[in-house]
Amino acid sequence: MLAQEQVYRVIAQPRLNLRSQPNLQSRILAKATYGDRILAYSGHYGRAKIQARDGVWKKVKFRGQDGFMFSAYLEKLNSGIARTTTPKSPPKVWALVVGVSQYRHAPSLRYSDDDAYLIYSFLKSPEGGALPDQQVQVLVDENATLANIQKAMNKLGEQASSRDLVLFYFSGHGLPGAFLPADFDGKNNALQHEKVKQWLADSGAKHKLCIADACHSGSFRSIDSRGPSKYYEALAEAGEGTAILLSSRAEEASIEVNGLRQGVFSHYLLKGLKGAADQNHDRLVTIGELYQFTSRAVRRYTKSYQSPTIQGKFDQDMPLATIRP
Repeated sequence: MLAQEQVYRVIAQPRLNLRSQPNLQSRILAKATYGDRILAYSGHYGRAKIQARDGVWKKVKFRGQDGFMFSAYLEKLNSGIARTTTPKSPPKVWALVVGVSQYRHAPSLRYSDDDAYLIYSFLKSPEGGALPDQQVQVLVDENATLANIQKAMNKLGEQASSRDLVLFYFSGHGLPGAFLPADFDGKNNALQHEKVKQWLADSGAKHKLCIADACHSGSFRSIDSRGPSKYYEALAEAGEGTAILLSSRAEEASIEVNGLRQGVFSHYLLKGLKGAADQNHDRLVTIGELYQFTSRAVRRYTKSYQSPTIQGKFDQDMPLATIRP
């Protein structure tokens, strides 16, 4: 490490780009978020004014890469030789996957339980983050009661840190304003959308994602609020937010198809996560790419009878999967 290196803190909101050359037209190498530490070399590479801020381009090192950042969005933390700091632990993904095919007081569905197991298997795979057992829970059919779902949601919310992602996936029956657990009796034990929204809002996680394959899921109102290592690096750099990806509009039903042996939405959701949604071929599937792919595919397959929707305030570049070579 050279004596000329200084430690700086990123003060840009929400992020500051690491560029390959000292200008805004050069390639973005990485994205640093507010509070991230970088090492800056002495000297500068040209003065500029960006968004009414005067500054200079500085050569820096961030996440092992050399590049350039604009000094107006950096704050020096010390003088003298930079000290080695303990690297931040990578973000974690915490997931609750629910699928209900067998209901006590409602018609059975054919593939909601299979949809849940397939999503669970994907999350356990390298492409889905290779989640360890303690970070993902699956509740299917008789185990997917309202009490069990709420208990799992509470536990998940307590475990997630401010760097993490929480994911709630539900496949099953739905009514306007609610998802239906296995013990829904026609009146009681519905999982109200408002409860899910409040749980997401109360979570301290940086990223929050709800995916639902259920009839009338669109009535969920908008709220404000290389291997797995490549996925987690991109997750750490994405801006915070909440995304709600739903299988249909409020007035629509969600369709199961014998030929697919899945719900149409969940079928294309998984297909997109496994690589079909990677529009820019960077071997990462983002929430923006996944929605665009899933929406087009479902509307095409169902002849626009079913139209997925997305809601919330979130970073379109939030990564959801990585693709192996």
